[in-house]
Amino acid sequence: MKKLIVFTCFLGLLFCLSSCSSYYYSMLSANSGISGMNEYNDFVQENDSVCIIYNFYGEDAPVNVTVYNKLDEPMYIDWQRSSLVLGDEAISYYQDLMPVHGKVESYSSTWQDGTVSGYSSGSFFGEVQLPRGVEFIPPKSRVESSALCLGREFLDRIPDRSFTKRSFVKSDGNRTNLKVMEFTERNSPLHIRSYLTIYTGKEEHKSVYESSFYLSEWVDAGKMSPSGIRIGQSEEGNFSYYCNRRGQTTGWIIGYAALGVSALTSIILIVTHKPSMDMPSHF
Repeated sequence: MKKLIVFTCFLGLLFCLSSCSSYYYSMLSANSGISGMNEYNDFVQENDSVCIIYNFYGEDAPVNVTVYNKLDEPMYIDWQRSSLVLGDEAISYYQDLMPVHGKVESYSSTWQDGTVSGYSSGSFFGEVQLPRGVEFIPPKSRVESSALCLGREFLDRIPDRSFTKRSFVKSDGNRTNLKVMEFTERNSPLHIRSYLTIYTGKEEHKSVYESSFYLSEWVDAGKMSPSGIRIGQSEEGNFSYYCNRRGQTTGWIIGYAALGVSALTSIILIVTHKPSMDMPSHF
């Protein structure tokens, strides 16, 4: 009886674990427009008026953009006239629903070895009547956008060539060797440009902030999930990952078959097991 119950639980567990994935990591580098990188390896573009931070951490490389208004007057970002360019394809940052949200901050930056540090914050939410696609940034505050991602279309352009092995620090402090392919700006399979249109006061005084990036490293991590290595665990801004689920369909078939057998086994147990009419011994 106990063996049958254990077997039933095992089949249920098999259903949950039947989909197997492998992982690839990507690392980006900047080649223009970026002032440096902060302590989280985010890309930072900054002047006396504005600080723009790009973070690509996550599956399929989400494009997380933070725009901080350093001035004592309101600032506006025109998402409709801002674009992300992947290769030669321009994709507008503008989305139909652009809620105003962000944080009010006291901000200071100190550049030491390319780092940015020092601010305190609070939050604001609300609605502002603005032209379509324009977002309001109050003084000493920031807004964030994560409407786009780099996606997977460039994966077909990664060359079929030999990897080299490199040692990576795992989350437990040990080291493991993973297969790495390195690229220069010239031979990279992915080039990214970002254009943000920002202005203060009158709309005709617009400034366009351009920055560009490229894929500099591609890592075949096998079964090693991003949480299994230090760079993925720390969610660094120049790091993203891709999960290969090509075996997922087969996994679901096996899982559903296992669930069906599990259910049938449970029914057999209920039908064939006769409850005892004897009183428990402790009564």
